[in-house]
Amino acid sequence: MNRWKVIWVILVMILLVGGCSSKSAIDWEKEGDPFEKIKIEIISQSETNEGTVVEIGIHNETNHDIVDMNVALSYPIIRENGSTSNKERVNADNTLDVIEAGSIGIVKVLIPSSYGYERNWDAENPEIHIEGYFEKKSDVNSFGISGPIKAYLIDNP
Repeated sequence: MNRWKVIWVILVMILLVGGCSSKSAIDWEKEGDPFEKIKIEIISQSETNEGTVVEIGIHNETNHDIVDMNVALSYPIIRENGSTSNKERVNADNTLDVIEAGSIGIVKVLIPSSYGYERNWDAENPEIHIEGYFEKKSDVNSFGISGPIKAYLIDNP
């Protein structure tokens, strides 16, 4: 009788282990650079009493869903010999839980009226900061994009 218990335990373990499949890291060498497949669109920009509202469309042209995405904007600081990145960011009003492959997610960023105008910030050249995950939230699937928004615009060749 003990022998049958051992056989059943082994059989159950084999079924459990065999039935659980985990998706491995995405092979970007085969699929191409994902950052060339995530594009930004400025849908609208309007002035309100609180500041400037920028509506941003994020085009996911990858073959994978993007999950738990956070978006922020910042403006470079103008210096005598150019500009430097700004660590002060304005986060989007909403977080995108999922942007399915081939879809567009939309966020709104409210830039307060008082944000940076007295500090020599370059309002003409905003930088975008995006963090998220491909398919599921895990360290292996995490990504980040940070840089001039112009570099990621949908009509940028």
